[in-house]
Amino acid sequence: MLYKKGDVMKRWFVAVCAVLFSMCAAAEGGARVVFASGEVSVGASPAVVGMTVAEGDVVRTGADGHVYLKTIDEGFFILRPGSVGRLEVYHVDVQEPLNTRIRLSVDAGVVRHISGAAVTQARQNFRLNTPVAAIGVKGTDFSVFTTEDVSRVIVHSGAVVVSPLSDSCAASAYGPCADESSRELLGVQAGLILQVSRGQQAPQFLQDSSLSPDALKPPRPEEPDGLELHGESRAHDLTRVDLSPAKIDSVDRAEGTADSSLHWGRWEVVLGQDKEMSIVDLLETHQLIATGGGFAVLREREGTWRRPAQNSMSFALQDGSAVIQNEQSGVGTLASLQDGLFSVNFSNSTFSTSLRLVAGEESFALRASGVVTPEGRLYSAAPVRLPSNMSVRGALGTDNRDAAYVFQSRLDGARVAAGVTYWTR
Repeated sequence: MLYKKGDVMKRWFVAVCAVLFSMCAAAEGGARVVFASGEVSVGASPAVVGMTVAEGDVVRTGADGHVYLKTIDEGFFILRPGSVGRLEVYHVDVQEPLNTRIRLSVDAGVVRHISGAAVTQARQNFRLNTPVAAIGVKGTDFSVFTTEDVSRVIVHSGAVVVSPLSDSCAASAYGPCADESSRELLGVQAGLILQVSRGQQAPQFLQDSSLSPDALKPPRPEEPDGLELHGESRAHDLTRVDLSPAKIDSVDRAEGTADSSLHWGRWEVVLGQDKEMSIVDLLETHQLIATGGGFAVLREREGTWRRPAQNSMSFALQDGSAVIQNEQSGVGTLASLQDGLFSVNFSNSTFSTSLRLVAGEESFALRASGVVTPEGRLYSAAPVRLPSNMSVRGALGTDNRDAAYVFQSRLDGARVAAGVTYWTR
């Protein structure tokens, strides 16, 4: 094929620009050092303020070292004394957040992570790994202590999903491993620690302040704080809220029937709707089952769930709440739930569910299937694969007369949906 001289020059110019752009992008790295004190190194070089930290760079702190890395999306990755961390992957796609991929790792010590804008817009593609645990976030500020065999996590604001690394929760993956071995920890659960030990099937909750990452390696006074940087409810604090497309029925009480063991509803203010429960108060008598999008499901600690004699049960959608959030524009919309179906097959410990999410003239068919654990918890398959298009986490009531679950779904490249449902027989 023949090209005119001008065409050749244009192609050469475009090629050179592309190379230069890629070089600049690579040089920019995933973060830069904004504070360093004591013994700190990035790769083989001593850390200095302004230094770029690229993907794959190992960051180490000595016995007196503190370093604050500001990520390219305005988040923070902070290492305290005696720590080793790495930005394994920090690819941010502003135009297409679904393409963002972020994975950090911590080999030893204490680190703190404050989510930046890219993480907030693509939480499903963020992961922080320790030698034994996988940590996913929901717009979060959290700290981690780890050795080769034990990791402990506390949350300052937001929420995390913590899972033991395993064949089904690989260190090479992105996002939280949402299955029966996962546990959630919320910022409002002050004083609680999630611990993962090597060989442990599921994380365990601890309430010993001496084991907290902040107690083992305290922060410096000037260490950045997620609440000050972004606001306590930034994941749900939408500056532009549209309440017109659909009116959702209000819930008088964030619980099921009068004698239900389940408690469900909003634990945060969502699109101007007041919260319906205090998780901190309920934790004295209830077990936290699931959270998502400002909604939560809890179940009474008193009483034990038992598998019923019959092989299957069907439930009807009794109530619920849902919202749709446009991650690009920041506009949130209330939605209604219709045509709900929920059935459980106890012979093989599985469930299936579907519903229609309606907002104005739009309607979305959502469906999921998953497993019922020996404790009566509900977990959809992870990762979500067609024909399923939503993730589900919830529980059956202890007497199997009702059920509740929190759901989340990506509707398109810009919008996500979240909500809570309550079902009765």
